[in-house]
Amino acid sequence: MNRLGALRRIIGAFLCTPYLMHRRQLFWSDVGEPAVIARAGLDGGGRIAFMSDHVGYINVMVLDQTTDCLYWVDNLFLKLESVRLDGSDRKILMSYSSQPFSIAVFEDRIYWTDLNQHGLFSANKFTGLEIQNEVSEIFGHVSLIVMHPILQIPESINNPCVGAKCSHMCLPTVEEHRCMCPQDMHLENNMTCKISQQVPRIYLGAKQEILQFPLFSVGYQDYQVRTVIAGSMKNIPSMSVSQRQQTLVFSDIRHDVIARVNIFNESRLPSESIVYSKNLQSVEKLEVDPVTGNIFWIDVRKKTVEVASLNGNYHTVLISSDQIIQRLTSIAIDVTNGVMYLSLVGVNPTILRCFLDGSSCQPLAVKVYHPNDLVLYEGRLYIADGNDGMVQIISIDVYGLSRFYWSTLHWQGNGRMLKRMAIYGNTIYWTEDKETSLFSVDVQNSDEENIVLHDTPPLMSITISSPDETVETACSINNGGCSHLCLPVSGGSRVCRCSDGYLIQTDNTSCAMCKEPSCQCEAHRICSSTTECDGFVCDEGHCLPADVICDGATDCEDMSDEEESRCSDATPKDCEIGSFECDSGECVAEHLVCNGFSDCTDASDEGWHCESACISHHCQHQCVALPSGGVCRCRPGYQIYKDGKSCIDVDECEENNGGCSQQCVNTEGDRECHCSPEFISNITSCVPPDPKPYFLFLEQGSLTRYDLNSGGDYVTIGFPDTFLAFDVVMSSGDIIGITSTNPETLVRTNQIDQRKEVLLSMLRRVVNVAYDWLGKNLYLSDIAKPALIVCPIDLMKDGCLSLLHEKTGSVALHPMKGLLFWLGDDSIQMSTMSGHKRRRIVEFDFALMSSSLVLDQFSDRLYWIDHMQGVIESCNTDGSYRRIILSQHSQGIYMSFLSVNVFGDHLYFTDEKTQSLYRYNRLTGHKTVLTQHLYFSLQVKVIQPLLQSPGSKSTVCAQKSCSHLCLLSPEGAACACPDGWDIINNKTCISPHMALSATLKTTEGSPRASTSPIPPRASSSPIPTSQCNLLCLNGGTCSYSQVNNMDYCICTPGHIGTYCNEKEPVEDITPGPREDSPAVIGGILLGSLFTTILIISCLCYLKHKRDNIDSSEIIHFRPLFLKRNCEDVEELLGEPPARTAPRNLDVDQQDETLSASNMEGHCRLSWQYSSSSVDSAFVSHIDENDNLTSQLLPSSQGM
Repeated sequence: MNRLGALRRIIGAFLCTPYLMHRRQLFWSDVGEPAVIARAGLDGGGRIAFMSDHVGYINVMVLDQTTDCLYWVDNLFLKLESVRLDGSDRKILMSYSSQPFSIAVFEDRIYWTDLNQHGLFSANKFTGLEIQNEVSEIFGHVSLIVMHPILQIPESINNPCVGAKCSHMCLPTVEEHRCMCPQDMHLENNMTCKISQQVPRIYLGAKQEILQFPLFSVGYQDYQVRTVIAGSMKNIPSMSVSQRQQTLVFSDIRHDVIARVNIFNESRLPSESIVYSKNLQSVEKLEVDPVTGNIFWIDVRKKTVEVASLNGNYHTVLISSDQIIQRLTSIAIDVTNGVMYLSLVGVNPTILRCFLDGSSCQPLAVKVYHPNDLVLYEGRLYIADGNDGMVQIISIDVYGLSRFYWSTLHWQGNGRMLKRMAIYGNTIYWTEDKETSLFSVDVQNSDEENIVLHDTPPLMSITISSPDETVETACSINNGGCSHLCLPVSGGSRVCRCSDGYLIQTDNTSCAMCKEPSCQCEAHRICSSTTECDGFVCDEGHCLPADVICDGATDCEDMSDEEESRCSDATPKDCEIGSFECDSGECVAEHLVCNGFSDCTDASDEGWHCESACISHHCQHQCVALPSGGVCRCRPGYQIYKDGKSCIDVDECEENNGGCSQQCVNTEGDRECHCSPEFISNITSCVPPDPKPYFLFLEQGSLTRYDLNSGGDYVTIGFPDTFLAFDVVMSSGDIIGITSTNPETLVRTNQIDQRKEVLLSMLRRVVNVAYDWLGKNLYLSDIAKPALIVCPIDLMKDGCLSLLHEKTGSVALHPMKGLLFWLGDDSIQMSTMSGHKRRRIVEFDFALMSSSLVLDQFSDRLYWIDHMQGVIESCNTDGSYRRIILSQHSQGIYMSFLSVNVFGDHLYFTDEKTQSLYRYNRLTGHKTVLTQHLYFSLQVKVIQPLLQSPGSKSTVCAQKSCSHLCLLSPEGAACACPDGWDIINNKTCISPHMALSATLKTTEGSPRASTSPIPPRASSSPIPTSQCNLLCLNGGTCSYSQVNNMDYCICTPGHIGTYCNEKEPVEDITPGPREDSPAVIGGILLGSLFTTILIISCLCYLKHKRDNIDSSEIIHFRPLFLKRNCEDVEELLGEPPARTAPRNLDVDQQDETLSASNMEGHCRLSWQYSSSSVDSAFVSHIDENDNLTSQLLPSSQGM
């Protein structure tokens, strides 16, 4: 192992040629000090320095099997050299100034690729002469290898590994062969590799599996990852390893259990065993005592610190909720010093230090903000602060309770969201919230962060097993003499604690069950493990009389007095409900018990209690006699109440919608299935009338139709554009889609004539289109803006209304109830279709991992794909009754869901792996392949008239008479207007152009705006805080008018309108009929000649005047605004600009800026004196109202 460890610095290594296999030798270059070419056996043994004189930086070598020569390129000495394998005849073949990257030898030629000359070259391998350019224009780093049958290893060469019984690797040696193992394993009996307990390993907790890989392994570490256990657990926020017990302990917060697994089980994936599960609520961090195996944990919801033995037999609460005010986030234990550290967040984030028995807690004088995790490693406490991505490293020396000293270091993670971390050596390994990688950093070189593993499932927890752990405490031998729990404390001592319901005895080591009379059960007082109880102690601590245990009535709040494990005689634990478990392990029907005949082989189903078991029962429905006594049972459709006697109705609709296709109505003792009026009811099923539905798929931008009516025709619809998303107007067959052109456009087309109508253009990244067939509106999800907008389909030219200013994914509409659903980053949200009454209905564990949200409007259920779990899920429209419908691993077939839709009794989904469309019966679970050869179908639409039937709401929008948008809600509908429009009489929308036409005037030369141009803000005007929300099309930009307090669009040339959505009409300048007479032509020529002479004369005159003029002060008049009312002009102009100095003049030559007022006919003008030698004829007229000019030239105040 040590010999092969030296190969980490190898630049090149070459083997597997006949001569080398025959010699069984390995050659490599080592760039260490000194640099050498080394040789060893193929197993790494017998290493020697083959070449050490004048060896520089060798990055490539090759062996010639025909001449027994080794060739190499030395990039330090810039030479190509060769030597025989016996060390003789070393020579320089050539010197070079370029960069050979790879070499190969065949016959009498040596070949190499050159990075500078971009080609493949060859030369005589004996002399280095006869250089030839074999291939030109080869760019990049090109590796070179020669392939020829003669180079294959002859079968005649003896292979010592043939017939070897090595479990992993067989390496030929000089004598015979040698079995070897990967770095994290060791060799037993010279043949078999076993997992080594002496190698540090990282264990990673994902959502449904635990992974591990060895630290410091050779090679790409992603390939070293191995699954420890998978499938049965859900959400693993914490793990800890006991190297001495060879056990990994973890918490599962979905099932609320603490479990353990053997980490060195090699034969198969081990199954976990439950350690503790009583009254757990949210165990988010646990630690294992490496000596005793005791498990310490924090329960975040209960606000408790608890401990249990590794087998789960003993348990007690160390710190109760009345001692913890803030939220616990982590725990770290120091068994050597007998202390534990707790992190708390809240009003006063704190790190507490307590003895391991929960006593004497004191805060550390450490400033923290949001401590997510604590790790204790080699006398240092590492604190991960999630507020600023910082890790504080505290070196602690403990000298009793009152004296402890520490020094701190810091590592700043620069925005890292550290969730859980582990330490080994000087390296911090950590996971981040919702990340799919494992990160690390060396605290001594904290500038270099590394990604250790890539593309993992999102990681929730991490721990490292250390083989160097040799801790000993007062509990090391015979559990410290304690009969239950041994807890080490400071000073090398220990404290014995008893499990719940037990009392520590006078010897302070042994425990006995609680006895009377110290705890009076009549008062149902709380009994701790140090208080006697004359009856039964519930898990939460209440003391009960012994005769109420297992009586069929729940007396403990946590129902622990009626647990199956405790009451096994009354409730069979291995047999189904309605069956009786014999003492021999058989199961017989309850009606055969106590019937006077022995049905169990051991006759345990009969007994003298049978006759009197139900004589004095108080069962509401019926009493079943058992040998252990009477048990109350209920009729079908009912379940036993917590008193063990009464029967209450079972809501069958809570489980799988009662097996109903659409509406399930619970009744007393049963349930009824109902269908929408359009469907035909068939017991639990709802059968839609004809016609049969057909499907539209989106495959790589192309639309494909699959028709059930015509026996499964599969037709590609030949539109000229490719689509990113689409929806269908089922009444007309129109397809409304977003094209993949750049920029995107919203188009409407038809499956029959395929004519294209552009509805909106210059869109950015619209990822979803949803059609409201009652309000005749389109909902568009734009993730670039980001925004969710709604547009009237027949009045697109007037613009759209922005509902939400955030990123939204898939959108589902429920027009019949006026509801809108969409996928957010980490949730499903809902609102009315006008964007009001918004709320979250489903929360996801991981963000951005769900897609394809669809609605079954007839059963009011939502369906979506969760790509992280690989499932199709469903819930009611209020978020209730959430359940998994299909899994990728269901029915023994692995799938990868792409899209889903629903109609009637069936789900329809596409699968990436099989490239198929499936129909899945939600009632029976039957699955059918409808069609195949669908390539990456990201959207599937079911087309059937019932899906867009107006029903009873067909006139809801007609009654409103909205001019533009009719937005639905559960209460009805309301009119709305596009962005920037005003609404009057709650029906009619007034355009901004009409509202501003009385006050706004067009300024010649200014950018064309969507309305009459609004005077742009001067450079000194304050920037408003208003957000610009208009959706400007065709390259237009949204701007804000502070004067009018409104947004408006600045359009590019050729477009006008509120949203730049109209083309500017082009004036017809087509000339009339020409008269090509000689007189006309002659007049044109004379006019042109005269014009040319006039221009030349003017230029000469101006040049003469320029050459004879001195610098003088020239007044530049700049009319700012002409208005009828001087007060309006004063309001626009404000104060005159301050004096400014040209950049090319001295201070004493600064301009003098004056202002004048009340000038006749012009209200107010401003002018400035400027020293210039430029003729006034060349002075450009600058209009301050010219928006484009004011942006390009600095204002007078800023020059």
